[in-house]
Amino acid sequence: MVSSRKNTVFVDGVILNGPTTDARAGEKFVEEACRLIMEEVVLKATDINEKVCEWRPPEQLKQLLDLELRDTGEPHQRLLELCQDVIRYSVKTSKDFTDSLDPCL
Repeated sequence: MVSSRKNTVFVDGVILNGPTTDARAGEKFVEEACRLIMEEVVLKATDINEKVCEWRPPEQLKQLLDLELRDTGEPHQRLLELCQDVIRYSVKTSKDFTDSLDPCL
């Protein structure tokens, strides 16, 4: 009988082959992230009533956006909050203002 138990692999104090996240929880996170992207990036980006950018100076963005990578990772809800914050302060490049600049239209 072969044991299925593996030795723990550490690199710089981080376990590389430890238990992984529950697959269903991972699927739920991806679904929620995709929904967030569709609503906040794709749909709002084409709405002429939405801002093109909520501009902040780089130093202020460093304070507003905690983008540090942690050895312990982050809970899914925190990752979604970070996605929301990054989207909020990103330039919405899919805005098409060419029609509004044409005096003939």
